Amino acid sequence: MSDYFIKHFYDQVKDPIWPEITTYNDFLKLPESIVTECNTMHNFPLRLSELEDEHYWQRQIGIGYQYNNTVYVPVLKCANSYYTNFFRDQLGWAEVKLHNLNWNNITAFGLLMNPMTRRVKGITQVLTQSFNNDYDSILQLLATPNFSKFIGTIQLLDAHTVPYHLSFGKLLNKIHWIPMEPFTDEELKNQITCFLATNNVSISIPNDKRINQSSSSKQKVFTAIQNIFLSTEPAAELGLMFAKDIKFYNNLLNTYAPLHNNNQRRS
Repeated sequence: MSDYFIKHFYDQVKDPIWPEITTYNDFLKLPESIVTECNTMHNFPLRLSELEDEHYWQRQIGIGYQYNNTVYVPVLKCANSYYTNFFRDQLGWAEVKLHNLNWNNITAFGLLMNPMTRRVKGITQVLTQSFNNDYDSILQLLATPNFSKFIGTIQLLDAHTVPYHLSFGKLLNKIHWIPMEPFTDEELKNQITCFLATNNVSISIPNDKRINQSSSSKQKVFTAIQNIFLSTEPAAELGLMFAKDIKFYNNLLNTYAPLHNNNQRRS
């Protein structure tokens, strides 16, 4: 990734007679005069420091939708299409960058699902998009030993599978998260409206189905991928990548007050 941005930076500022580069190592081998010009006149060290800073990348992707002092934070694969459409397009909440907000003056909320379930849903999304929703071809491919082995050992694919703690960093603990799996869609809507009511925001969410819900064919692909993962011993690297997310989500389930209040009433 860094090679792309380093080359892009260099190509924008280079003189036509300068050598071509493709990596940072190539940059270091340039004549001293070129390196000096890039560093002093074009501030290459600043660009390099950005590439090396995970907080810089978090600032690029963290967006929300704000009304007064309340912010909805969308998360890919966590009903984000439906609620982005609702808060942004229907209610007109303004798009904001999360890292530009004064977190002492706002209350943010969002939905989260089990991180490993989200990962399977994300991989399903990538495959179905790559194959233009040709579910039969995907299922046939998943049934072959070689591709099944590939799917069983991959760690991440695209933005839909990036762990929560990498996406949000320190902001993860500042957002009021509502766990998805314990609730039906109707109950989730009620959780959102009740939370907003405590922040003096009164809304009514339509009693309709969420858009982008999985079709029966897509659900078959999800189940096939999930079965592959359930029968494949995960690599330690996968645990290393998702341990923080798993701990965070399990703690959310254990501490989410409305969930335990409901359980007490049912018992």
